[in-house]
Amino acid sequence: MASSLHLVLARALDPAVVPGVPAELAWGSPDHVPPDRHPRHGGRQRLALRFARPSPRAYGSYTMDEAVLVDGARLWGYALPAETLSAERIARVPDVCRLNRLVDEHGEDMLVCLEAVAATDSLRKAACQLHRHHNSVAYRVERCF
Repeated sequence: MASSLHLVLARALDPAVVPGVPAELAWGSPDHVPPDRHPRHGGRQRLALRFARPSPRAYGSYTMDEAVLVDGARLWGYALPAETLSAERIARVPDVCRLNRLVDEHGEDMLVCLEAVAATDSLRKAACQLHRHHNSVAYRVERCF
């Protein structure tokens, strides 16, 4: 299957007020670089895109935990492994293998639930974000061990 990457350049775009990202697409931003310098910073934009999640809806605004909009300036220490490790090498990391097995066994919803728990650091907050009862979230977390 062929894939394509669409790049939109904008001056002074505030990620907090992005009007919308088409459903199932993601958006990556480099470190606040003027548009005329973007060709040299495409690597950082692609790197930010590796951390982005598909948009759940075609309208904004988006929360940080949805990870639809990823700012390359905020990758900090996560940028180094992503810059230096290929997707194949990352897939061999034992924790990543375990997460992949959980998704195979319980579906993509398991990963969405775990991401919400990690992002909020709370079962109840994750349940609220996911519009589920906190016992449902706790049940999924328990199945991981």
